[in-house]
Amino acid sequence: MPSFGIFYQVKIPSADNSLGSGRVDHSLAFLASKDLGRVRVDFNVVPFIAGSPARLNHNTGFVLSDSVAITRKLSLLTEAYGYTRLDRDNPAFSSAMAGLTYQLSRRLIVDGGADFGVSHAAPRRRVFAGFTYAITNVFSRAARSGVM
Repeated sequence: MPSFGIFYQVKIPSADNSLGSGRVDHSLAFLASKDLGRVRVDFNVVPFIAGSPARLNHNTGFVLSDSVAITRKLSLLTEAYGYTRLDRDNPAFSSAMAGLTYQLSRRLIVDGGADFGVSHAAPRRRVFAGFTYAITNVFSRAARSGVM
């Protein structure tokens, strides 16, 4: 069975306007995921709203990614993504990414990789690194407490 999800994100401006919109931005993502043998495939649609009601810009991002386990702890991931035009200064673009994830513990995963612009308006080349730490499993806690 595929799995589905949504998430809401808000960005409060904290840097120079050249690094973002300079306003409060919102996004609401719709996520779909399916395991096809050893490969996990994800498709996301991400409507993005930049700014305040007085000056509102919006676009939509589309993401298609896959990941495959190389070992029990190491996985390879690839992703193609793009966004529609936000405004006069931010045209539509498409990009591709490849990276690795490594599970250090049950709760901690580190990742890194490279991002390559595909279209003219996309950033040319970037590298990234990060981590994900699971603080708690809300569903198991709710099940143990009888809420679910």
